[in-house]
Amino acid sequence: MINMWNRIVYVAVPVLLIGLLVLAAGCSEFSIEPRMFSTSFSYDLGITSTEPLSNVTLYLPLPVKNGKPMAGPVILTQQYFENENFSVELVQAPPGINLSGMYPVADNQPWFLKIKAAQVFPDNHNAIFRVSVDNFTRTNSPLQFIETRYPLDNESVFLPKRDFQPLVPAPADSLSLHSLQYSPILISQEIPIYIEYTASPAARVKVSSSIRGGNFWKERYDESGYNSYSDYYSWTNWDESQGWQTAKGKFGYADGPYPNLSHPVWQAVISPTATQ
Repeated sequence: MINMWNRIVYVAVPVLLIGLLVLAAGCSEFSIEPRMFSTSFSYDLGITSTEPLSNVTLYLPLPVKNGKPMAGPVILTQQYFENENFSVELVQAPPGINLSGMYPVADNQPWFLKIKAAQVFPDNHNAIFRVSVDNFTRTNSPLQFIETRYPLDNESVFLPKRDFQPLVPAPADSLSLHSLQYSPILISQEIPIYIEYTASPAARVKVSSSIRGGNFWKERYDESGYNSYSDYYSWTNWDESQGWQTAKGKFGYADGPYPNLSHPVWQAVISPTATQ
């Protein structure tokens, strides 16, 4: 009888301990608060050509915020674009630009990168000009996240936009009670750019630029959240080009889950007594 009891205890105790560990793990998984908040920006500008170009003059829109050329928190100065093969300058009023029918943003006038060169030669990858600016910032709170739901009036975007009509993100079903979801917006757009150069009829020239911003955080043990916006334009041409052209692109925002700051999980994080 005693041996039988010992066997029962020998089997039951480990099973009970395992059950308690599983229960504790399950509870702790849901008790770990959102953490490791960060924001990021990535800006790129690239020009490629399959043939040499001569008498080059370009005016390319830069991302702007609050009336300044910016990639997130980074102010884009002339030094970011300096290149031994080109002369560069940041300007606000390119000659011959017509802003009628352009999308207006109050106190946020366009900025352009002026590029000039007598002659340029592509490298082995057809590249003749490339700039990349990346920024990663850790934040103490989701209250410091960037505005990816309504970036047009709040974050770095390309201006001007021709015949542009922004849309308001519509709420969508969320997979979690403590997060919000929206139907992502993706709008086709036209951006005016000035492209002048001479080249052989075989020359294929491409100009493209993009800005992307996002918010990131961790929660529980292996889950994470990320939302973002993006602004992009591209122009491709064969042969030479003279004057103002229209680049095509996409403007996307409200992509990803968002913190539901009224939920207790997030209230515990943003309260003044929360441990960051």
